[in-house]
Amino acid sequence: MTETKRLLLIAYSYPPLEDAQSLRWYYLSQELAKQGYHIDVLTIDHPAEMDYEMEPNINIHRVYPGFFENIANRFKNRIGVDGVQNQQKRRSFSFSLMKRGYWLVRSLVGAGKYHK
Repeated sequence: MTETKRLLLIAYSYPPLEDAQSLRWYYLSQELAKQGYHIDVLTIDHPAEMDYEMEPNINIHRVYPGFFENIANRFKNRIGVDGVQNQQKRRSFSFSLMKRGYWLVRSLVGAGKYHK
């Protein structure tokens, strides 16, 4: 009797997000699944469409990312800055301004946790 090899991958960044960390987790999970592992991925819910092929023994469980991240992700999805084909939008002044505002709010919200 063969033993089922199971893994739980907790990854904040996972497709449909298209950043380096997300893609690394995607390719790692795909290769492990091909080797017979059953993988449960716990990641954030994201409004973008998932157009990546998944091995059948990968289950993705999406959870609420939090109020602020949810708003930021929905706004980014609405203006369409994710994806390599949208580099021009990411270099725009309006996106740069939005990104600075995002990091300012994150630093203000997180400041109380680390500076007592």
